[in-house]
Amino acid sequence: MRRLLITIILVGALSGPVHAQKPGLLAPGFSIPTSDSTAVSLSEFKGSVVILDFWASWCKPCRKELPYLSTIYDANREHGLVILAINLDKDRRKADKFLAKLEEDLPFSVIYDSRQITPKLYSLEGMPTTVIIDRQGVVRFRHTGFSDSHMEKYASEVALLIGEKYED
Repeated sequence: MRRLLITIILVGALSGPVHAQKPGLLAPGFSIPTSDSTAVSLSEFKGSVVILDFWASWCKPCRKELPYLSTIYDANREHGLVILAINLDKDRRKADKFLAKLEEDLPFSVIYDSRQITPKLYSLEGMPTTVIIDRQGVVRFRHTGFSDSHMEKYASEVALLIGEKYED
C-alpha cells in the first residue's frame, strides 16, 4: 500500500508543471522571439545576475517599479547585472504606450512575450512579478507586487548576488 501511494505522488508530480521558479531551484530556461526575427534566451546570461521583471500595461505598480529598476541597473550593470523586462500584453501597442509615458527610456531590455511563454514557466500570481537569479542560474528571490518597501529589499538582494563569485 505504501509503495502504491509513493508511485501516485511521483506520477502526479511529474505530470504537472515543473515549479523550478521557486527560490533555490534552477530558473526555467526560455527563448522568446523578438521583433527583429532574433530571440532572447535566458541561457545567454549565465554568469550574470539576472532580474526578470514581468509587467503589463494595465499594472499600476509597474509604473513605479520599472523606473526604480533603472536605478538598480545603472548602479550595478558594470558588476554583471542584467534586467529583462518581460511585457505580457497581447497587444504590443499598449505596452509601447505605457513605456512612452515613463519619464525616461529604460536602459535595459524590454521583451514582448505576447505568446505568453514565460508566465506558465514562472507560475505568475500577480503583477509585477520580479524574479532575481544568481550567476549560476538559480532563482534566489521572488517578489509579487511592488511598493516602496521593496526598494531596499531589491537593492540588498542584488548587492548580495553581485558579491558572489561565479563558478562555471
